[in-house]
Amino acid sequence: MANRKKFFPQDVLESGGNSYYLPDQLSVTNWMLSQTTNIHAKAFDKAIANSGTGITVMQWMTLSLLLSSPGSMSLTEIARFLPIEIHSVSALVEKLEARGLIKRIRSRNDRRVVNIYLTDAGLKVLQKVVPFTTAFTMKATESLSKTQLVQLERIMRKIRDKGLEMLGQDPKKSDMVVKRLSDMTAKSKHLPKE
Repeated sequence: MANRKKFFPQDVLESGGNSYYLPDQLSVTNWMLSQTTNIHAKAFDKAIANSGTGITVMQWMTLSLLLSSPGSMSLTEIARFLPIEIHSVSALVEKLEARGLIKRIRSRNDRRVVNIYLTDAGLKVLQKVVPFTTAFTMKATESLSKTQLVQLERIMRKIRDKGLEMLGQDPKKSDMVVKRLSDMTAKSKHLPKE
């Protein structure tokens, strides 16, 4: 049997990380978070693929970020909210621009900065995807009560915020995007139809 002391510092073994977790529970929590994220992402990607728009989850996230933004966003700003590196965001943006879903315009104030805008074609793609993302979310969360959904959001926000702090990022910026996306979703039924 493996010696647990080689894997966990003594203070973690004694306290379990905090008063109510044991190291084994921390491992299960990390495993469940990773597994849930992976399974959810794959199923969500399938739902978006079923929309017939030809976009990926990362492209949907980028278009949604741009829609939630009051104007434009830079590559760096987009990369802050996506689980991919900036060079991958650059390639992603190139593909979206090639399809006419976004537009890149160099800043007049700082020629090094490229501002990225959602186009009308990008908005139409988002409008086609919304019924699929909504149906997916409803199906994925149908076994949870409204109270449980609120609790889940609070817990996810705490975990996300701690992760952002560990990365040296401001959680409040993510909250702004979540708020805008929530507002956008609430108003989506009022978006003009094609």
